[in-house]
Amino acid sequence: MTTHHRIASGQAALAVEAVGQGDPVVFLHANVCDSRMWQHQIAALGADHRVIAYDRRGFGGTQGGREAFSSVEDLMAVVDAMAGSAPPVLVGCSQGGKIAIDTALRHPARIRALVLIAPSIGGAPEAVHSPSIAALLARQTAAKAAGDLDAVNAIKARLWLDGPLAAEGRMAGEARRLFLDMNAIALRAPSPGPNRDTALAYGRLGEIAVPTQVLWGSSTSRTSRTAAATSWPSCRTPRDTLWRGRPICRAWTRRSESRLSCAASSTASTGPPATARHPRRQASVSRPGCGRRRR
Repeated sequence: MTTHHRIASGQAALAVEAVGQGDPVVFLHANVCDSRMWQHQIAALGADHRVIAYDRRGFGGTQGGREAFSSVEDLMAVVDAMAGSAPPVLVGCSQGGKIAIDTALRHPARIRALVLIAPSIGGAPEAVHSPSIAALLARQTAAKAAGDLDAVNAIKARLWLDGPLAAEGRMAGEARRLFLDMNAIALRAPSPGPNRDTALAYGRLGEIAVPTQVLWGSSTSRTSRTAAATSWPSCRTPRDTLWRGRPICRAWTRRSESRLSCAASSTASTGPPATARHPRRQASVSRPGCGRRRR
């Protein structure tokens, strides 16, 4: 049974959804979505895991006044309230991946493992875009300056849902409707205030000792893929999802794994993901059989 909660963190009331019992898994959404992006993963893993997803400040159903805040400490408030005594696996996409990385560095004993889909990394080099992607970003900047949030939303769907290297309109129907609805809320939400999480993780990735999987799709921009491989030199093509002889999640079946890697990353496309692994603790993921639908 799915339950809904409000978890206090500073002035914020974080909107949290939880389902199931067992080893905890916490999902962290991208910067153009809210926790609804994980609806299929929640359903797949909730049968024998404690699955938790929440809306960050400025997204979805979370409410709160403007104040200086920490995304990491908001996450830990959710973990403390909802995950029980066991350390959770953190699954983060894009900006959610950045928060997962920052949390693993700040609270290493509190995290069991990381699954990162096309993560942002604090302190990573600025992306160098192709002319076509640069043109889309320029259109987005102009639309934002003109106050045309519907146009901004449409361009973000082109960039982050279809994928900048894929055909425009590749993702349609319910997936596009959901994306536009989630991102419309974020675009119109007032600023929650300055984020205090300013430490840069780029030069510290080798300090992460928990099993870590990094995935991206073949339609993720080449700059993003290169940045990930450069910043985490132990990245490699995965084979199976094992740590100390067992899956990171017991129910991490090929089907749910495919849903995770395809539906989470709006720029993902059919093709092998990549995996970051700590040299002493190997963690990788079997190649997902992604279909055409990614959400």
